[in-house]
Amino acid sequence: MIKLLYDKIGNANDDDLLWKANDIETYNKFSQHIEYKEPIKEPEIELEKKPVVKAKKSQKAILKPLEIILNESNTFGDFKENVKDKLINFITQKEFNKVFGITKSSEIMSGIVNNRWNKSTALFISFLFNKSVEYNDAIVSYKKDEYKEVIYLST
Repeated sequence: MIKLLYDKIGNANDDDLLWKANDIETYNKFSQHIEYKEPIKEPEIELEKKPVVKAKKSQKAILKPLEIILNESNTFGDFKENVKDKLINFITQKEFNKVFGITKSSEIMSGIVNNRWNKSTALFISFLFNKSVEYNDAIVSYKKDEYKEVIYLST
């Protein structure tokens, strides 16, 4: 059986079956026998590493609510806790809840106790000192038309 197949296929040693072009470049282009060429090495360029500095937005120091109250009332910083206790007692009165409402009163209480800003705390400071307060680039005041002076939160 093998002999029959061998006779029908023919001898693979015939040079007639091999294709070779007369031009060596064409042969290398269309065959797997690629001529090896040494790769050209480009000179290495060392880059100077500069530290990346992110542009920081210039943030102004924002005063805390108790600092504003102490500054506007001309009170020394030693009495900060006393002033805080007096404000808490003032906010918890029923008359205060009638003026500001329960939700605003609780927001004001939260702002004073935690010494953080919120819109209700800015409104309360406006009410307390009869001045407008600049809060989040907007002017907050208890009586909008009457107050001419403005308290700025940033230094």
